[in-house]
Amino acid sequence: MFNAIHLNSIGYVFEFGVLEAVHSLGEGGEEEQLIGLFNTTGKKQAIPTQLPEGIYKNLYDGSSVQVYEGVMRIGEITIIEK
Repeated sequence: MFNAIHLNSIGYVFEFGVLEAVHSLGEGGEEEQLIGLFNTTGKKQAIPTQLPEGIYKNLYDGSSVQVYEGVMRIGEITIIEK
């Protein structure tokens, strides 16, 4: 797999140059989350994810983000709601 460096309670920096931040929207049970992926490499990348397969809307620019077989392609800034 890959290694991650833990930053704090809401984010991780992955070796391939992506910062992930998660914000919970609500309390308890099946709460929704905003997931922000900030790519510092300046190139689109395919990264591993544990999100369920499907098409998500990037709330940053309105583009579609597909998760398939545990992988998603991201640009510089990707923010999705789970």
